[in-house]
Amino acid sequence: MLYRSITGQTPPEANERMAGDDLRPAADFGVSKGLSDALGQALAIAPEARPQSVQDLQARLRGDRPLPSAPISRAPSAPDSPLPPAADVPMPGPTPRRRSWLVLVVLVPLLAVGVWYVNERPTPGPNPIGLSAETRAKTAPKPPPRLALEPELVAIRGGCFQMGSPESEPFRFDSERQHRVCVDEFAIGKYEVTQAQWQAVMGSNPSHFSGCADCPVETVSWNDVQEYIEKLNARTGKHYRLPTEAQWEYAARAGTQTPFWSGDCIHTDQANYDGSDDYNGCGAKTSVYKKKTLPAGSLKANAWGLYDVAGNVFEWTCSLYDKDYRGAESEYASKNDAGSRSLRSGSWGAGPRRVRAAYRPRNSPYYRSDYIGFRLAQDSLQCFEFFPLRGARG
Repeated sequence: MLYRSITGQTPPEANERMAGDDLRPAADFGVSKGLSDALGQALAIAPEARPQSVQDLQARLRGDRPLPSAPISRAPSAPDSPLPPAADVPMPGPTPRRRSWLVLVVLVPLLAVGVWYVNERPTPGPNPIGLSAETRAKTAPKPPPRLALEPELVAIRGGCFQMGSPESEPFRFDSERQHRVCVDEFAIGKYEVTQAQWQAVMGSNPSHFSGCADCPVETVSWNDVQEYIEKLNARTGKHYRLPTEAQWEYAARAGTQTPFWSGDCIHTDQANYDGSDDYNGCGAKTSVYKKKTLPAGSLKANAWGLYDVAGNVFEWTCSLYDKDYRGAESEYASKNDAGSRSLRSGSWGAGPRRVRAAYRPRNSPYYRSDYIGFRLAQDSLQCFEFFPLRGARG
């Protein structure tokens, strides 16, 4: 019964297996090798091939070598006893067939307990019955639904990339030294935080371009954003934060090494920037200049599904600005850290040169402007189970 419940197959009767054991290993049906071996030993034809004790069964379930059977000791007969030694007295006992059934009656419940132990124990380890990652994901408990005031996140698979720009990139700045950086898995906002989301948490809207609930909130300082994050985390019980400068560029590039996520050129159909200027004669000059923010997600997303990572508003990062890139790009600044904070993305008022993926201006954590907004990030593991992972390890 246990073999059938695990494999879905009915084993042949014992008397049919006497001439030749044709019991298929449970591993043929997707069961782990350890459990398959334990089932095969419990259903062995020869009694001596079966586990002889509870400790032996437990050892086999754990994958340890079977314990040696202890010799059966007999109490010596008293020298003056009028009775013959116990070994000389023929005592009736169970026949081999009855002994086989007795062993099975004892072992089947023990195996059931063993299966429960292997599957239900809280310690991490390999999946004992061969369930796929997809099956485990489907049966995993779901997190609470995302509230309207929370950002929609895209989970990004960690990897390494060349941060900054090569010296051959047109119109680059000296602060864009190209160097290799690696990031761990994280999640980042699919959109910039909107005025409606800010209003829902803070109770007010500081934006210059107000009256557009889906437009990015702007005119917020780095310190203002920290206060917003504290309140949002208190409301949701989650751990939102700003992305590091390295995480931001890694996600914005989406695997590219070109000046823009779109390639060697950018167009006002792809980003909200000042199209009055060109970039290296590539056709970025379209004469389209909207002179204001647009609703988040109005234009095209990059290859990893992120919107407005070029233009619309500059975005605060949580990293201190270091012109020479000495590790600050991968670190989190606190309120007490002196110095400017790095900004990314470009804005509605910037030319194409300043919406490149490597462009990195800076400003004081107290500074506010209608050019500046932000998007959020998170490194909680719950993100990676329920959002599609983007990117590839490098």
